[in-house]
Amino acid sequence: MQRRRVLLGTVAACSGLTECSALSSESSTLGFRPFNQTDSPYTVELTLYRSDVDASRSEARAYSASIDVEPARDVRREAVAEARPYCVECHLYKDHSQLTDEDHVHYYPTDEGDDTETCDITELGVLTRR
Repeated sequence: MQRRRVLLGTVAACSGLTECSALSSESSTLGFRPFNQTDSPYTVELTLYRSDVDASRSEARAYSASIDVEPARDVRREAVAEARPYCVECHLYKDHSQLTDEDHVHYYPTDEGDDTETCDITELGVLTRR
């Protein structure tokens, strides 16, 4: 009888862990979508740092990528990271080499599910949030 209780308790605990992992896999995600409103190709260097942890810069990095955006086009990156607070650093390069803008913003998720940060690359070579 004692062994059966232990086994039932272990099964219940494992079931609870499975439910937690299912919640994690169903959590909302963050996407990024830059629109190039110019006649020149650009590269967006995007880095997300978790802002809700006390860690070194490299440990806090959640995502980093270079995204090439052709003239009069947009690029969609879906589910780049779990939706949570981030410090988002952006560097914008005209013709993939000339730095025209660099900035950071603080991102906070909404309660509406998956979020996509949408930005415009303007004629001035500036990345602006929509």
